[in-house]
Parts: sequence; structure tokens; C-alpha cells
Amino acid sequence: MSGVKLTVLVSPGRHPVSGRARVSPADAAALCQARELPGMQLRVMSAGQGHTADLDAYLGLGVAELEWIPTADERVAETLQAALAGQELVLMGSRADGGLSSGMLPFQLAAALGMPVIQDALQVSLRGRTARVVQFLPKGLRRELEVDLPALITLHPRAHGTTRYAYALARAGRVVQRHGFVVSVSEQCWQVEPANRRARPLKAQLKLSGHARMQGAIASDEGGRAGQVVKQGTVVEKAQVVLDYLREHRLIDF
Repeated sequence: MSGVKLTVLVSPGRHPVSGRARVSPADAAALCQARELPGMQLRVMSAGQGHTADLDAYLGLGVAELEWIPTADERVAETLQAALAGQELVLMGSRADGGLSSGMLPFQLAAALGMPVIQDALQVSLRGRTARVVQFLPKGLRRELEVDLPALITLHPRAHGTTRYAYALARAGRVVQRHGFVVSVSEQCWQVEPANRRARPLKAQLKLSGHARMQGAIASDEGGRAGQVVKQGTVVEKAQVVLDYLREHRLIDF
């Protein structure tokens, strides 16, 4: 069907180790699927905090113009609701690669725009005013669905299609900034870092001799290991034992 107003929503991805900006796999799959639909009035749009440089990677995929609306992460759905008015088909990734990454944005947008939402699509095709979707299911299962336009469809990272980056296309494309909500200072206080370190367990720092550590590692007759097993008493008394242990080893300061 020709003339369908189609918008692809993208977001700046973050490498899980280095933290550098990259293309989000699910958003790139949505862009690839949109190009395979003939005769579309295609728009590529992004909204959120950050800089236009974080979106330059999408220009290398052949996006001539990418619209960016600066706004707080908590107001992305509210901002996009006005920008997507009149659109018949919206494609996007299942969740963002950075930011809040809650996976709730597709449902918030669908509710605000009055559209049905289909998750984890592998392939999208159009026949008249109906979109045919091959949906990803666990354990290698697939399901075919049909939905009438307007509709919002999220793409699975393993969706069909191949993306190719070209430096010449990245230089030829541009990111156009639109007006959005002003991000206040209080909303910029969060610092996003790559999750490349494991959380440190809450453990008491004990300075014991080798003999004492060996005795603590040997189980006693009661089955305990260098600790206290509290089976009797009320819940308050048991909690008091835990609190005393934390205070003794300076794991809490109250």
C-alpha cells in the first residue's frame, strides 16, 4: 500500500562494556523492516536526553534526516504523543539500549495514541490496510498475526534484515533538532555508566589468624559455619541478632 505514514523510533544505544554510543540492534531492525515496505512516507525520530552525536550512527545506515526532540526521559511518551499524531504505522525496538530501558514506552505510546501494540516482531508486511506480523516466541516458536492500521509494532533484535554502515552516508545525513521539553538541572543529576562490574557483597572485614579462619571454615556438629543459628525466639528477637551483628562489624552506622 502506498502513501502510508510510517515513523521509525530510534534511541542511542550504549555498548555494555565501553559505554560508547552505538546503534541499538532492535531499533536498527525496525529501520531495516521499514525500508522493505514499498511506498512509505518514512520518518525517523528520536526523543530523550543526550546529544545529537549519539545518534550519528543511524545516519550511516542510510537515514538522510533524523528528527531529534530533546526532552527528559520521563516525558518521552508525552513528547512523542504530539509528534506522532496522524501516523498510521509506528515501528520501534522492544526496549532502549540505554536510559531507563524499562520496556514500557511502546505501551505508553500505544495507549496515548489509541493504537494496538504487537511485541517482538521478526517480519512486517502490509496488505492494504492490514499489517501482517511474524512474532517471535520462546523456544523457537513463531506466530503470525494480522492487525489493522493504525498500529504500533516493536521489533525483536533478531528480526529479519541486514544493516550496513557506510561512512559516506553518515557524512551526508543530518540530525535535525525539534522543540521539546526543557530538561531541568534536577533531571540531569543521574550519571549513566556501563554495567561492567559486579555488585560488591555486604561482607564483614575480619582480621583473623590462619588457624581461626580454618576453624571457621569447618562445620560444627550443629551444622553452623562460623556463625550463629537462631531458631528460638520471636521475629523481633531474631532481627535484633542480625542488627547486633551488623553493628559489631560496622556494616551500619545506626
